[in-house]
Amino acid sequence: MRRYLLAALLILMGFSLGASAQACSPLPCIVATASLTAQSAPLPLTTIYTPPASGLFRVSTYMSVGKGQHSTAPTWFLTLGWTDDNGPRHVDTTVDQKTSNANTATTVIQAVGGEPVAYRTSLQGELGAATYNLFIVVEQLQ
Repeated sequence: MRRYLLAALLILMGFSLGASAQACSPLPCIVATASLTAQSAPLPLTTIYTPPASGLFRVSTYMSVGKGQHSTAPTWFLTLGWTDDNGPRHVDTTVDQKTSNANTATTVIQAVGGEPVAYRTSLQGELGAATYNLFIVVEQLQ
């Protein structure tokens, strides 16, 4: 009788564990990071994370631009892209010389499994006019 109870308990525990399996545990947890300093050129579209299953994620980005060495003040753009249940999405952040995006640094997204979460930077102004630092953290929330 004990063997049957033990076997039944193990089977139930196995079903329970299988139903609540997460890509990371405990939630929230960091699934990807990037640290890019002293950047002076635009970055092409770059995948930071491809979730294995659909979920809710918080993407924190911090971009700061230094003082330019030319008379023209450059503007850097950070674009974050992903795909949710309704299709492709993106959000853009603009950062001017001697500023940062601290007030718009966090974006919560629903990302479809198997579809990349990606970023890129672009520039309006003179290339080499000011460098930037970019830090990104992707956390799985659900």
